Amino acid sequence: MVRFVKKPNYQWAEDNIASFISSYKVSSIFIYNLNKQIVYQKGIFGNKTISDKASNSIMIPQDVLSTLLKKRNIHYFLKIKEGILEISGNTIHPSFDTVPENSPQGFLFLVKIWNNDYIKNLKSLQIQRSKFYHYPIKPPI
Repeated sequence: MVRFVKKPNYQWAEDNIASFISSYKVSSIFIYNLNKQIVYQKGIFGNKTISDKASNSIMIPQDVLSTLLKKRNIHYFLKIKEGILEISGNTIHPSFDTVPENSPQGFLFLVKIWNNDYIKNLKSLQIQRSKFYHYPIKPPI
């Protein structure tokens, strides 16, 4: 992954990263480099690479990327017109850096959309009744 962020090979990404959507049951994947540019994006928000000019209208706010540099992982929800996004982000490190102690090499975000179908499915799995409330809060930074 570190090599990909530094020198993108999109065939490698399709072979190795695109499967994250089905494996982790997420809606989209975003990978950013340390310059906060999208290197790879796949899923419900379209497929983009660093060469796509439109891809730099960043889906993940700049301040979240800055916070992620310090915290190394982040998890939050964001309301959009299609539903609620559950966003999990982590910094990218070499595979030997299991703690991680070394400087981040990029950012990986997995995004799950909580639309009406997903919420109905959640409710069917729960014995108790679920309610979702809207609180006007900003992403954790």
